[in-house]
Amino acid sequence: MNVLLTVIVALITILLPLALAALLIALLLVYSVLAWRLPEPENAADFTFTATELQTFEALEPREKQMQKALSALWRQGSHLSKRKDGYFSERSKLGEQLNPEIQQLERELGEDRNFIVEYGAFAEQRKRHYLRIKSRRLATLFAALVYGSIAALLLYIPNGFITTFALMINPIGLLPPPAALPNLWAAMAVATVVTIALFVPIKAVADFLTRVKLSLGASMNASDAIEFSGRYAAHSVIGEA
Repeated sequence: MNVLLTVIVALITILLPLALAALLIALLLVYSVLAWRLPEPENAADFTFTATELQTFEALEPREKQMQKALSALWRQGSHLSKRKDGYFSERSKLGEQLNPEIQQLERELGEDRNFIVEYGAFAEQRKRHYLRIKSRRLATLFAALVYGSIAALLLYIPNGFITTFALMINPIGLLPPPAALPNLWAAMAVATVVTIALFVPIKAVADFLTRVKLSLGASMNASDAIEFSGRYAAHSVIGEA
């Protein structure tokens, strides 16, 4: 039983650090490629609406005004009628029976248009969040890889009695022996893994902060360039209408 437990501990402390190193390298490559392909803004304000989205807003604005005007006219037409508890006209009169469906239909269409505008109005912010998320994750992964590699290297190449003792503790039976030139490799990687995982939340917070700061430093594009940029970003990210 003790031998089995020793083997399990040795495997975990050897394979988990190797898995984390492989994961960091893979994530760094993936996010680097994703970030490299992104259209680049000059400033956070460059994330605006595309030409197509602006045309949609322009088309909906007069339609909304027309529906509002029609609704007001219907309410005025039945202003002398009594009302139900839900606010619509009493249908004891033919006029109330006629006006209610027309009012409800207009209200539904107006609500659908407003929901559509809210949905479209969120696209610019969604594109900005998409950009920040990819850039921040790439930076956080880079920082995590640097922390992992630096700690492992320091423990390997700086004389340290603790790491030598720890290496014997986690792998007393010599399972999957490390390279002869680096006898403490598994122990150094195990400590680096624990520290990297423990620090990942603050690392991510720092990466988020730096990414946002960087995006706020440049001068924003002029309106036409920002619209053109937003169109390219929408086409690339499939967020909104290009």
